[in-house]
Amino acid sequence: MKLKNQHIKNSDLIYKARNFAFEAHAKEEQRYGEHAYSKHLSDVFLHLISMGYSEPEYLATALLHDVLEDCPNVTRLEIKNLFGIDVLNNVIALTKLSNGEPNYALLNKFPVAKAVKIADSTANLGQGLLEKNSKSAKYIKRFPTYQQQLRIEGEYENLWNAMAERIIVYEALVLV
Repeated sequence: MKLKNQHIKNSDLIYKARNFAFEAHAKEEQRYGEHAYSKHLSDVFLHLISMGYSEPEYLATALLHDVLEDCPNVTRLEIKNLFGIDVLNNVIALTKLSNGEPNYALLNKFPVAKAVKIADSTANLGQGLLEKNSKSAKYIKRFPTYQQQLRIEGEYENLWNAMAERIIVYEALVLV
């Protein structure tokens, strides 16, 4: 797999998003298991890179994907002004509805957000493997719904397959 390294090297947007997201989540003292929440953001970011999605919009969205949901002092206007309307729309699409469910309509409208959602779920499953916790069971339970609501044949197949493989490993190692 060839990565488009020029996207990573040449994007101040990615570094700005990283710093902004890490700081916003640190202010909330949010944790990811035993780790600072920045580990989760890094896991999603690195998963996208490993799957070949290194364009700045994907990576900035990955880093910022939880800021509206988890950081009450972060505003939509702030994200728009700092990162642009496309990243803002992706982050809005990734923000759960008031009932705690994903916003499938917006995820389908914004494909970059959809890719980040799949990578986010895969990263959460990976953390569940490391911690041997049952929290990941909700991602396994939601996987058929995610596929039904979001999967389009030929779109992000490598991400869907990676998530399916992670589920198989999780079920084999954790649910025994």
